[in-house]
Amino acid sequence: MSRQSDPRTLLDPKITVRLFPGDFARICRISEDTGLPVSFIARKAIRLYCDNRR
Repeated sequence: MSRQSDPRTLLDPKITVRLFPGDFARICRISEDTGLPVSFIARKAIRLYCDNRR
């Protein structure tokens, strides 16, 4: 189910989220624990962040 990640999906110009160093460390830790790619987790985190802002 691994899909080639498109860099444009992660760097969407409409979404600007300030990622703090602690957040990045947390994402890296989740990536290590789950084996999922960092970009996938970052996209999920950004999506959750945007949903919570509505």
